[in-house]
Amino acid sequence: MKLSLDWLSEFVEFTEKDPQKVADAITAHIAEVDAVEQQGSLFEGCCIGKILSLQKHPNADRLSLCTVETDKGEKSVVCGGTNLREGIRIIFAHVGTQVINPQDGELFELKKIKIRGEQSEGMICAADELELSVQFPPAPEDGEYPIVDLGEGDEDVGTSLREYLGSSDDTVFDIDNHSITHRVDLFSHIGFARECVAIGIGKWKKKPTVKKPTFGKGKPLFGFELDEPTLMPRYCSCFLEIDDMGETPDWMKKRLIAVGWRPLSLPIDITNYVASEIGVPLHSFDADDIKGIVHMRAAKKGEKIVTLDKAERELPEGALVLSDDEGIFDLLGIMGGLRSSTKDTTRNIFLHSASLDPVSIRNTIIATGHRTDAATVYEKGVPHITTVQGFYRALELFLELAPGARIVSTMDNWGDDGKPEEIKLSAEHVNAMLGTDIPTKKMVSILKGLEFSVTEKKGEMKVL
Repeated sequence: MKLSLDWLSEFVEFTEKDPQKVADAITAHIAEVDAVEQQGSLFEGCCIGKILSLQKHPNADRLSLCTVETDKGEKSVVCGGTNLREGIRIIFAHVGTQVINPQDGELFELKKIKIRGEQSEGMICAADELELSVQFPPAPEDGEYPIVDLGEGDEDVGTSLREYLGSSDDTVFDIDNHSITHRVDLFSHIGFARECVAIGIGKWKKKPTVKKPTFGKGKPLFGFELDEPTLMPRYCSCFLEIDDMGETPDWMKKRLIAVGWRPLSLPIDITNYVASEIGVPLHSFDADDIKGIVHMRAAKKGEKIVTLDKAERELPEGALVLSDDEGIFDLLGIMGGLRSSTKDTTRNIFLHSASLDPVSIRNTIIATGHRTDAATVYEKGVPHITTVQGFYRALELFLELAPGARIVSTMDNWGDDGKPEEIKLSAEHVNAMLGTDIPTKKMVSILKGLEFSVTEKKGEMKVL
């Protein structure tokens, strides 16, 4: 999991300014930080170039000789890209730039060298050589060794790559998922923000609060029946209308890219943003593609769905699905279906948020061999209150960002958020069990930092 320091800083004012020391504190107290990445550090020395001429290398069948227009004049380059062609804009790295060797993941510095007797003054880059695979995923038709193809034309040629991508100076913490497998609340920026306050490296700047929006009075566009209540204990949904799909704002794109999401479209980006911020995966559907009564049910053995990645998947018995009169259109908790996905023409959106049975999700992952970011969270059990918070936050963003967005239906929901049970805790017992000597006052401070309500009298605490 990736954490954006800029995103965390929206909620927490860090008393420690050195990102490495923040990472060290997180590793010591919360979860292991595998790497501290300065976003865009690989972009120094890179610009948008254009291939002016292209010919075969005289001494190598799989290499080409290219003349590239750059911000520092024309450069001669030897390249093995399988999708090269004259006139396209590319990402060019000058001599002296550090790039990644995809084979071992190590950095190396480009030098002016001769390759099979021909001079090469830099490199035409593939996406994985600059950690840009999320933004520029290669297409199958690009061949075995594709370079980033930015299309034909002269626009932005000579522009620095950092400026072209609108890259920020964000610091990204790469968290080892194995260290948080038991903590579903830590699969979110708000979860880590809370922990940073509790361990004393920051104070709340803006506590996350999401207000319940005003819902419409219209009836749902289709009926919804819960055939397996125990498998979906908490659920929220409603219908929205929009005038246009709109455009994801740059600030959201930057944050999504920083933590490993590829911006796709505003509805998808909003749900991915909420998943990373609050910790509950959501899904938005094109309501016009859903026909008849919707059933939330368990799949029968051998039923199939075409998921968003355009793969047809045979489902195991018991997989959680949504189906309508035309069949299954969503593999709940793992991946949405292609048929009901939002698209450029979408104007009626069905948005939902759910808590799902983690055992069922885990069984489906094993049976299908298909693991997604959503499934990784759902298999741990999404807290009911998080389901509601994420739903309201997504609606807040839709109403703020989508042109003409309006909620046109009542809120359809079932289940409740549960009631917390009071825990009696003795400071003496805690220290005896842990082999520590933590003062009671410190224990109370830590628990309050984690947003528990605590009352204390003579070392005996009541925690709620």
